[in-house]
Amino acid sequence: MKDGIKIVELKISEVTPFAGYPFRLTDDEEMYLLEESILTKGIQTPLKVRMLEKDRYEIIDGHRRFYAIRRIGLFDSVPAIVSRMHDDEAVIAFVKANISKDLSISQQAILYSMGYDALHEQVERTGKRPMKKGKRQALDYALADIVGKSRGDLHRYFRLKYVISEILDLVDTNVVALATAVEISFLSKEQQKWISGYMNENGAVLSYQIFAIRNYLKVNDKITRMEMIRILNENAPKDLSNRFQRIELTKPTLRKYFPPFYTKSQMENVIFKLLEEWHKENVEDD
Repeated sequence: MKDGIKIVELKISEVTPFAGYPFRLTDDEEMYLLEESILTKGIQTPLKVRMLEKDRYEIIDGHRRFYAIRRIGLFDSVPAIVSRMHDDEAVIAFVKANISKDLSISQQAILYSMGYDALHEQVERTGKRPMKKGKRQALDYALADIVGKSRGDLHRYFRLKYVISEILDLVDTNVVALATAVEISFLSKEQQKWISGYMNENGAVLSYQIFAIRNYLKVNDKITRMEMIRILNENAPKDLSNRFQRIELTKPTLRKYFPPFYTKSQMENVIFKLLEEWHKENVEDD
């Protein structure tokens, strides 16, 4: 018993990962450090599990610990806090337990979708809406409270389920912005593959490039790959990095080009006369 919470020892063989656990556990440096900590200090934090049936328990929180414990292979049992939950309650508890972890954008999207579906099932099971609003709006607000996101943010994440994996990988590595991925999600899988190929050769696209494609499709039933490339190129950002930087011509810099007796007005006249000549030769003929 710790702080009024009962901790029990469960056999490793009695514990199973969460059904449909959506994340991949890897043997990375963090996992090695976790294994080393367990070997030297023991299992410091109990798993959180729910009882499925007699002698069968499902992990709600602690999958990395359980993975490390099984890899070590020296433990017959694991400390755990056991609860009884309906399936929808278990999913909501799983979402709450994992939302604070370091997740990629696509992993967050999976988690939010799981939470939304579980809240929907809970309403169907109990007949009670979380708020006195329309069903969809009530579920949105309930999930937003759980995960700490706005309704608008949640719906952006929900759109990611329509984005192909090649582009999702770029979102997770911060190459493509979430807002851009949302725009892409409204295009067909084939069109998304064209965009993925375009980015492989030209770099990441921006939201207004995709918005231009979507505007084209509002008045045209189809779009060819070449037409899409044309639109992306026409709407590609121009390199304006030096265009609006301030130009500074200090007095010492200018003085070395003029006789010492020249006044400010005389220097300006010379400068503007030279600029006019340059403009005629380099701009007006274009």
